[in-house]
Amino acid sequence: MSLIKNVSPEILPEIENNSKYLIIDVRDENEYNVEHIKNAINIPYENIERGNYKIPSGKIPVLYCMRGGISMMAARKLYENGYEVLNIVGGLNAYKNYKKKSLY
Repeated sequence: MSLIKNVSPEILPEIENNSKYLIIDVRDENEYNVEHIKNAINIPYENIERGNYKIPSGKIPVLYCMRGGISMMAARKLYENGYEVLNIVGGLNAYKNYKKKSLY
């Protein structure tokens, strides 16, 4: 059964090196090039919306954008295509805030 699971950015350190997951930044290429989460690949939302993407079989996509809205729309598209999907609540902003707090 496919599903969309909204998860906290605190999960990323646990999964960033786990081959079961594929971290995907759904922002545009320029935004991705400025900054992105470690080990993330870039598949812009527009590509997902058009079906112009490849996710290796057996991988669970973990999506994020800047704040979480666009990645949720992308998660719905992937869900409709049969994927189990994790969506990072709050996106890159929430991840950066989490990383700041974890330094203290």
